[in-house]
Amino acid sequence: MAVWTVFEPEDGLPGEEGWSEQVVLVREAFAWRALFFAPLVLLANRLWLAFAVYTAVEAALVAAYVNVELGDSFLLVLLVPNLFVALELPTLRRRKLAWLGYEEAGVVSADFAEAAERRFFEARLGSGAVPGPVLGLFPEAGTR
Repeated sequence: MAVWTVFEPEDGLPGEEGWSEQVVLVREAFAWRALFFAPLVLLANRLWLAFAVYTAVEAALVAAYVNVELGDSFLLVLLVPNLFVALELPTLRRRKLAWLGYEEAGVVSADFAEAAERRFFEARLGSGAVPGPVLGLFPEAGTR
């Protein structure tokens, strides 16, 4: 089961028209696509500053490889920025959303993004439905 961090705009009110379209879910997991296609993933997520830093680091590593002649094993070092992006992509996205004026509204655990959205909106809008199974001594939430 995946964990999703939910962000909503600071000025939006729950239930307001257009509010639900502005809610953003960030999956808290290793980004496998970023491991192989880091620059494309950064561009797809509109992380311009991170893309610029990534490009500068890769250019410096390539320049070091060409000028110093470190050997073919140094080519593996070129994958280190990709690994960093794959590990830190959720953090980069959270920081960007915070900078854009979003605030963290909660954390949801679900298998897919659609299920996470459903659970969040049910809990946030107070539909009365229990968002998931309750663990503990009592079989139902809110009973004694």
